Amino acid sequence: KGYFCNTPLERSELGLLEGVYTCDAGRLNKARCDLIDYDNEFFKNFNQPPPEGFRYFGDTALGAFLYKTDYCPVDIRQGSVSCEDGQSLFPEQSEYFGKGSRCFDRFNATNSVCLKSYCNEETMELNVFVDNVTFTCKSTGGEFELPYGD
Repeated sequence: KGYFCNTPLERSELGLLEGVYTCDAGRLNKARCDLIDYDNEFFKNFNQPPPEGFRYFGDTALGAFLYKTDYCPVDIRQGSVSCEDGQSLFPEQSEYFGKGSRCFDRFNATNSVCLKSYCNEETMELNVFVDNVTFTCKSTGGEFELPYGD
C-alpha cells in the first residue's frame, strides 16, 4: 500500500485541526493526512499553494502542508496518536494502547485502530489480539473481520 492520502484537514468550530486518522508508514501511530486547501482562510497564512509542477489534484488550491514531500500529501505524525505509549480522547471499540500495539487500517470505518499484535517469527505470521480473540494474518496485506463489524 502506498502512503499517499487524499482526505484534507479541516478546522473545527473550536479552531482545532480535524481529519481522518489513518496509519503512518511505520504503523506505530494513528496519523492525519497533511492535505490542505490553500484557499481556506485559516491555511493561507501558513504556506503558498503548490507550484504548477507539484499539483496532484484538479483543484489547484489543494496540496500538502509539507513542501518537503514535493507537496504530495502523506500521513504525518504531527497531531498523531502513538499506539505504543499514547491515549486517544475518543478510543475506538477494542483499541489497545501499549507495548506491542500497532496501527491497523479499517476498510468500512472512518478511523484506523491501535491493536495489540505480535509477529510470530517461527510461523512468519502476525497475531492480532482483539477482545481476548486472536486473529492471524498469514500474508502481507492480509485482512480479517473484527468482532464488532469492521
